[in-house]
Amino acid sequence: MKNHINNKLLVKDFTEDEIINILSCYQTDRKGLIKGIGDDCAVCETEGIDYHVVYTSDATIEDIHFKDGEIPERIGNKAIGRVLSDLAAMGAEPNWFIINLSLPKNYKIADLKSIYSRIKIVLDEYDSSIIGGDLSKSKKLAFNIFGVGKIKKNKPVFRSNVNANEMIWCTGQLGHSLSGRHLDFKPRIQEGKWLSEYGHAKSMIDITDGLIKDLDRLLKNKYGAILYEDTLKKMSSLNNVLYSGEDYELLFTSSTDPSMLLHSWKNLFSCELTCIGYTTDRLNIYLKNDKKINLVEIRGFQHF
Repeated sequence: MKNHINNKLLVKDFTEDEIINILSCYQTDRKGLIKGIGDDCAVCETEGIDYHVVYTSDATIEDIHFKDGEIPERIGNKAIGRVLSDLAAMGAEPNWFIINLSLPKNYKIADLKSIYSRIKIVLDEYDSSIIGGDLSKSKKLAFNIFGVGKIKKNKPVFRSNVNANEMIWCTGQLGHSLSGRHLDFKPRIQEGKWLSEYGHAKSMIDITDGLIKDLDRLLKNKYGAILYEDTLKKMSSLNNVLYSGEDYELLFTSSTDPSMLLHSWKNLFSCELTCIGYTTDRLNIYLKNDKKINLVEIRGFQHF
């Protein structure tokens, strides 16, 4: 694998995960760093308080995450929602946000106000706020948003906590991003906090690059999974559910009794919760139906 990487010269030759692995080598492990590069958020310990501070960031860029001419409110909803979804995947409570804005000179100020109005509405719902940022001119509209949250000590839900013989669950319905829901989604902040606080989620991630790609990130070549094909088909076309990405739903594993988890969930939340499979000691991901079990190709949305 090392020789394979060394033979590559340009960014276009690498996958997103390979680039992240390269950049992670430049992280310095210091006192207070609980979780660094490689998860949905970084987690740091703060002395004298009973919670950890959680950091994350995300970019939302014209022609990559939204099209030219898109409704401004939908752009704002997605730009802030992407960052909030990362916090939700850790089980964290959002607090403060810094927005670095790249702005074309001919962009309408009224549309910019509409974008920020939507961002403010979303953040107000979670008692959070924009506290600063930076402005630069650009050919394309783009938002780089840095978010800070908090979570009680010993409560963050890391991707790496996955184990064999855990049930695999997802919130909401998967496979509808191509119909435009990637612009209108609601981040699962309250759901993520509850799953974390009561220990129901052992490992968790938000689905951005497709169910299979993000599930593979949870499994980390240590475990495998069996997915229920008939259950997934009820959500949308199987290909969309598995690979389309940008669902921004929570994907987590749990050892909680399924009937108890579902009962508690229905009493608290309006969004759906579905058991879609289970983890195994056997590597790879498989689709199971009444007749057979088929190996699934590991692929999804690539940023490069």
